[in-house]
Amino acid sequence: MKQTMLIIAILFVTAACRKDKGKAPEKEKTPLKLITQKKWISSSFGFDDNKNGKIDNTEEMIRDCETDNSIEFFTNSTGESKDNAKTCGTVNPVYNFAWQFEDGTHKLLIEGNSASIITLNEDSLVLLYHIPYITDGYMATYKH
Repeated sequence: MKQTMLIIAILFVTAACRKDKGKAPEKEKTPLKLITQKKWISSSFGFDDNKNGKIDNTEEMIRDCETDNSIEFFTNSTGESKDNAKTCGTVNPVYNFAWQFEDGTHKLLIEGNSASIITLNEDSLVLLYHIPYITDGYMATYKH
């Protein structure tokens, strides 16, 4: 009986070890994977006047009709921006654009305009758009 219990215990431990070996460690997603995995929905934009790295209530410029606007980046370096159900009366509700990473993966070049990536993770994309002749950029926050 002891021998049978020992064999069962060894088999159980061996089976448990095999399961752990089969699991590959989760790799950190690349910036390309993060930016192209889903549509991004506008949640905030404006000028960060007090330079605290976020858009405060007094700096917020997003209108209600823009809170469902989306932007999507595709792996073939094209993208699509949409004015969705809450329309602002946009003549062209869909805008297609070309994009690429610039300066490694710290900036985006969208239709020739540069934007620094402040945050890029599973749930949040924060861009600081650089506008010529204006020292402070225009910050936009997107969520999934």
